[in-house]
Amino acid sequence: MKIRLKDIAEAAGVSSTTCSLILNNKPINVSEETKNKVIQVAQEMGYTYKQKIRNFGLIVPDLGNLYYTEVIKNVSHTAQRCGYNLVILDSNFNLKQEVRNLQQLSQSKVDGILIALISERTDIFPLSTLVRKISNNRIPIVLLDYSINTLGCHSVSIDDYYGGYMATKHLISLGHRKIGCICGNAENPLLPPNRVAGFKAALSEAMIPYNENLVINGHFTVECGYHSAPVLLKKGVTAIFAHNDMIALGVYHYLREHHIRIPEDISLVGFDDIPIVSSMELPLTTVAQPIQAIAERSIEILQDSIQNPTADRIAITLQPELVIRSTTGPVRSL
Repeated sequence: MKIRLKDIAEAAGVSSTTCSLILNNKPINVSEETKNKVIQVAQEMGYTYKQKIRNFGLIVPDLGNLYYTEVIKNVSHTAQRCGYNLVILDSNFNLKQEVRNLQQLSQSKVDGILIALISERTDIFPLSTLVRKISNNRIPIVLLDYSINTLGCHSVSIDDYYGGYMATKHLISLGHRKIGCICGNAENPLLPPNRVAGFKAALSEAMIPYNENLVINGHFTVECGYHSAPVLLKKGVTAIFAHNDMIALGVYHYLREHHIRIPEDISLVGFDDIPIVSSMELPLTTVAQPIQAIAERSIEILQDSIQNPTADRIAITLQPELVIRSTTGPVRSL
């Protein structure tokens, strides 16, 4: 029996006109939930129609970073539930490639773009010009990890300042006073107060002088952690705050390889809470990012922006959580 649009409309609880516009990919001011319901009913009833392929683009700075593996997984699952495919591009720590990725997605006419910026970027002009051009073409953009007002796009970030503060305060509460810090990027004037600022605030609150010699600026990689660990150990630190779990993994491997006890000799805190750190022989104390919430809010903003492209910029800041495990303990007796 031939399936009629009228039958689908009745089953989905919408008018025949609404049903027709949705199934023929015509502009219509209805919610994504209604669109998805009509499409689902049509599929279940065996109705054949020309379905528009809907895509979101996601740009990350480094596919080798396990944090972004989790971001990709959560964003992809959320997008699929909402009827979108996900196109993933890697900037590979290359600022020019980041711009090219953004250009490529806009030319591919994706429905929306999510981008996690390379943290070393200090010149925002080339990016802001392109972002404005893309936004003018009614392709919404959501910035992940950071909120930069001058870009003019939506953002979903976490409170890096509070995360750095929590991690450091935890170490101070255990009696640590000489705390090393391994950063993934220098203090960037483009960004809001970050993990270093939170680190400094906790030290100041405890009346511990900030010592820049105990702070190493590097990259968000295992190699950075591994090579930075002996530098800090020579300076007599009793604890290390790594600015992400990849750095912390490098520190962890160095300490274990050189028979330095964790946490008896050195306490270690990471940042992100990627899945692997909870299953190590010594599970890592870390600051957990709400990755699922980041993905859900980002996709929600893109969908709302598609419906209302002239809406005001949305900037959401989510709160991280300190997860205390086996790699932190009281300061050793000197």
